[in-house]
Amino acid sequence: MPLQYLPPELLANICQHASLTDPAALSRTSSLFYVVTQPLFYRHVSVNLTSKNLGIVVTLAKKPHIARHVQTFAIRLDPHTAVLHSYYCRLSEALSNMSELTSLNIFVKSAASWVLHTRLDAEFPRLRHFASSFPLDSYVAHFLSKAEAILQLEVDSSPTSQLIAPSSLIVTAAPRLSRFIGSSKAAQAVIPGRPVDEIHLSSGDLTEVLVQGLSKSTAYVLLLGASTSSLPPPLLESLAEFMPQLKYLRMMTTYNLSDVLDPTLYQDTAKALALLPTLHSFELSGMHWGSSCKGLNGEGRMWQPQLFGVATRTLDPSARAIPNLPSRHVVCESTSNRLLLAAMATEHGGLDPQARIAGKVQEVLRLGNPRVNDPRLLRLSARGFRALHSSA
Repeated sequence: MPLQYLPPELLANICQHASLTDPAALSRTSSLFYVVTQPLFYRHVSVNLTSKNLGIVVTLAKKPHIARHVQTFAIRLDPHTAVLHSYYCRLSEALSNMSELTSLNIFVKSAASWVLHTRLDAEFPRLRHFASSFPLDSYVAHFLSKAEAILQLEVDSSPTSQLIAPSSLIVTAAPRLSRFIGSSKAAQAVIPGRPVDEIHLSSGDLTEVLVQGLSKSTAYVLLLGASTSSLPPPLLESLAEFMPQLKYLRMMTTYNLSDVLDPTLYQDTAKALALLPTLHSFELSGMHWGSSCKGLNGEGRMWQPQLFGVATRTLDPSARAIPNLPSRHVVCESTSNRLLLAAMATEHGGLDPQARIAGKVQEVLRLGNPRVNDPRLLRLSARGFRALHSSA
C-alpha cells in the first residue's frame, strides 16, 4: 500500500521513532510528510539569543495546533537585553497554547512574570518540572494552580532588587511537589502542607525558626542545602529535632570559621551530627565530613571533618591522642580549608612529624600559590611548622 494512503496518525507514530535527522529529510519529500513531521520539530524547544531563534515564540503563539505538540520549553534571555513588550505578550500566548508541556524553564527579567497569566481555559495537566527567574508573586501562584502534576519547582532563585512578599498558594496547587529550589521566603510559602523531601535554599538565612517551618512538609525531608550566618552546632541540633530523617545535608556559613581556632567547635559539630541517625553525607562550607560506626554493635556514628587522604588522629575525646582535630581521610574542596586544618593539626601536635600533609602545605606555600592569600592562614601555618620542626 502506498504511504500516502496510510492514516496521518500512523505516519506520525512511525516518524516519532526515527532519528533526529530523518524527520527533516522526510519533510522535504512531499507535502504529506511536511504536515506529518512538522509537529516533531517542536517537541523540544529551546529559545535563546545565541541560537537566533526568538521567532519560534511568535510561531507558537500564532499556531496553537503546533504549540500543543511542545513537551519541553526553555527560554533564556539576559534580563538586561532590550526585548519589546509585544514579544512578551506573544510568549504568554504561546504558553497558553502548550497544553502538553512536561517541562518549562523561563529565565527572563523578573518583572515579566505576568507572562504566566495564561488564558482561563489553559491547563497544564502533564507539567512535572517548572523553573523560572520570577519571584513567587500572584502570577506564578496563578500558573501553579493549573499544574497539579508538578514535582519539581524553582522560583525566586535569582537575585533581584524587588522586595516582593511571596504569594500564598491555594491548597490544591502542586499537591505532589517533591523538590523545591528557591529563597527561604518562598520556601516558607510553598513547602508546608506539601510532600517536599528535597530542599535547596538559594538565598536567605537558615535559622532554627525556619527549620521548624520547613519541617511542616507532609513528607520526611531527606535532603537540605542552605546558607546560614550561625555557628553549626545549635542549628544541627534543631535539624535533629525537626528533621530527624535527613540523609544529605549541605551548609554554607557566612560565619568565618577560620576566625574560630578553638577545636571545640569541631567537637561540638561532631556531637550534633551524631544526633542525626540517618545522615549519610554532610558538607560545611566546602569541607566534607565523614562518619564511622562508634562501636562494634554499629550503634551510633562518629563524625569528623576530612582532609585529603592522610590519616590523622581521632577526634574521639576518649582517645589517647590529642582530641582537638579532625582525624582520618582528608577530603576538601577548598584549598584554604585544607591548609588551615593541616596547619591547625600540626600546631596542636595532631600529626606525625613525617606526615605527607605537612609537605603538601610547605610546597604550596613555597610556590606562592595565588589561591592561598589569607594572612591568618599564613600566620597559623608558620606557627604549625615551628611546632613541627621543634618536635622532629
